[in-house]
Order: sequence, then structure tokens, then C-alpha cells
Amino acid sequence: MISIEDRVRYYTRGVSSPVEVTLTPDLYNLRYYDLAHDPVLKRVMYPGDRSKTVYTCVAEARAKVFQPFQRYFTDLSRDLDPRVGVLVAIGDVASCLKFPCIAKTRPVSCDNNVLLPLDDARHMTHVARMLVEDIPFDDKDDRVVWRGGRTGVWNFRDGVPATSGRQALLERHASNAGSTPHIDVGLAGVPEGSTKQDLCKRGFVKEFMSVESQMRSKFVISAQGNDVATNLKYLLASNSVPIMVRPTVCSWVMEDRLRPWVHYLPVAEDYSDLEDTRAWGAEHPEECRRIAAAGREYVTQFLDEDRERDIARRVVDTWRRNVTLVSSSSDQEFGEKVENVKRAP
Repeated sequence: MISIEDRVRYYTRGVSSPVEVTLTPDLYNLRYYDLAHDPVLKRVMYPGDRSKTVYTCVAEARAKVFQPFQRYFTDLSRDLDPRVGVLVAIGDVASCLKFPCIAKTRPVSCDNNVLLPLDDARHMTHVARMLVEDIPFDDKDDRVVWRGGRTGVWNFRDGVPATSGRQALLERHASNAGSTPHIDVGLAGVPEGSTKQDLCKRGFVKEFMSVESQMRSKFVISAQGNDVATNLKYLLASNSVPIMVRPTVCSWVMEDRLRPWVHYLPVAEDYSDLEDTRAWGAEHPEECRRIAAAGREYVTQFLDEDRERDIARRVVDTWRRNVTLVSSSSDQEFGEKVENVKRAP
């Protein structure tokens, strides 16, 4: 088990020493949201990445806040004093933020994204159940399966095959069921429309497959999408063996600490060796049982609720202790907003 101290250092490595963050009104547009006459948060636009918005929580984050990301604020309310102010990046974060900011995920080489278990109800779904209800490895079939959404980077330029990501997986293996009967991969839950029609023509869209159905196979792919793969946590908790590309994004469960051939079977970024990887697993059942057991042992350490809350609060305390927010503006109103974010209880 990774110690509490090591985990706190891992999550906060970008704020292990004092750092100053300068907020300027020409870069960051702070404004209040008055929800039900309760100003529960401020919004800070983050122009360095047009797809991201950074928020400063300055009061109690309640479940009613800001659809569709209310679950993030619900999670924050577990780990923050209602009056504590922090910078928080909401949503999928696969890039390194330009200043120390709390986030759900970060690239493995990034220090600025300080991690908290945000949206973990979705990511930890099925974990506890898998630990006790999944069928034994030997009772599963020898197929490798995957179902997921159209997330991550896609590019359909004619004649240019994808070299990584979910598109590469599907281009190589989704429409080849006849020649590779042991591989069953496809998109599920794609909204109706022209995009779905195009994906269907390419053979990418398959019938829905429940988590239980997927876990009837010995090998299940965990493929990163916008950030970390949602299925990895419950896959580690199962008796199946994860097949995955080495992680490039990590979250609260420290995906980059997982070791190939110990916690999962590695596969090339373009999935060109997927069939060989599956065949090796089918021929080495004892090694695969050990990999599945190691995965269960690894993910179990993140299930002690009291321990997880203690670690999360230490992360927040480290951020608050070492990050100083500064206003470079002479605008009094803007300065007051920055002071509100900085104010400790």
C-alpha cells in the first residue's frame, strides 16, 4: 500500500514549495454567479486552453450547483471547508494547466495540476461490487472486449490511419470480426445523427454490452478518452485482465504507478499487437491470474473512505499553505474578488 505521505507528495508535487499565482483582469474574467440568491462560486475564464474553465470555489458547493458539473462541486464539498477558496479546473483535463490548480486529472509529466478525487462516483462505480461478485478468471471466455464512447482525439482524413487512441483501436479491429473472432470492440451509446451514421458505415458502432457482459471475458481493453479511462478502476477490481496502452494521463488512483506485466498487459499505441497480446494471455493463464490479483490489491487501497478523505484534506491544506494568489490590478473590485478567493476560514 502506498503511504499517505507518499500519496500527498504525489498529488501536490507542483505546490510542494511556496508559489505565487498572479491573477489579472485582462487575463481572467471573474464574475459572480448568484444561484438561488446564494453566491456559491465565482467563475474564472482560462484563456490558455479554450476548452477549459477554471473556477474559484469561495463558499459551500452544493448539489444544485452548475449542471452538468454539479457532481464536481458535490465532491469538493466533502474535502473543503465551506469557506475555503481554491482554484479548481472542472471537467476532463488532459493538458497541463499554466498555474497550480486543483483538477481531476493531469498528464503524467505535469506538476501544476493538483489532484483531488473529483467525479469519483462515476469513476469508482462498480469497484466494490466487482471485488465480491465477479466470476473467476477460469470461468471467463478467451476474448478481448471493449465498449466505449467517441471521446479523445479523432481525425477522419482519408488515407491517414490513426496511430493512437480509440480511433486507432476501432480502425484496426472493430470491422474485422470475421478474421479476428477473439476481438470484440466497438462504440456504444453514440447519439443519433449524421456522425453516428458515418461511424456505423465504418463498422465502429456495436451493440450495447453491459459491464457484467464485458467481465465474462478474460481480457478487457482500457482505452483513454478525453483523459483517463473510466472503466480502469472497476476493471482492476475484477478478475479479468486489463489490456492497455501505457497511461499518459493520471488521476487520484495514480494510473502511472501501474506496472506493465504486473497490473496489466501492455499493448502498442496503435493496437497493432492486440491479437498477439491476447494470444499470449490465453496461453499464460497463471501469469494472468497474478496480474488480475495484483490489480485488485492495487485498487483496494483507494476504498477506505476515512483514509481517502484524510488524504484529500491534506492535499487541500498543502495547496492553501503554499499557493499565494496575487492581484496585479489597481482595480479595487477585482482586488476584492481575489482577496475573497484567498481568504481562509
